Amino acid sequence: KALNILNACGRTRAQLFNSLCAYGADPRMADDVLDELEKLGLIDDVQYAKDYFEQAVYNKNFGPRRIKQSLYEKGISNEIISEILCEYDYTMQLDIARKVALKKLLSYKKLDYYKQKQKLYSILANKGFNYDVICEITYSLLNEND
Repeated sequence: KALNILNACGRTRAQLFNSLCAYGADPRMADDVLDELEKLGLIDDVQYAKDYFEQAVYNKNFGPRRIKQSLYEKGISNEIISEILCEYDYTMQLDIARKVALKKLLSYKKLDYYKQKQKLYSILANKGFNYDVICEITYSLLNEND
C-alpha cells in the first residue's frame, strides 16, 4: 500500500505514515515499512523539502514564512526546514517579492497611495514574506511610481 501511495506523488515520511495508519495499518508495522523504504531511497524528506522549496519559490513565489509553514504541515523536521531556508537569502526574497508586487501593482493603479500600500502589504504577507522585505518593496515601488 505504501508503494501505491508513493506512486501517486512524492510524499514525506509523516504523510505516508498517516496514510498507512488511516488505511488501518499497525503503527509499528507502518514504521518498519517506512524504514525499509528510506533505506531503499524511496523516501527522502530532505530531497522532498528541496523540491518543494524550488517549486514554492520559483513557481508559486512564496516567501520563507509560507514555505516553512507548508513544510512543517507536511511533517518535515525543523532542522531540515532551517537547512533548506538558508538558501533563501534576503536578496532572493527581495527579487521574488518585487516580482509579485509589480504584477499586482498594475491592477492597483486607480487606487490611492494608502490603498495600494495596504493591498501590497496584504498580498506579500499572504505569500509569506517577512515584514522587512514587505516594507522595503512596498516603499520602493510606491515611491518610484510617484
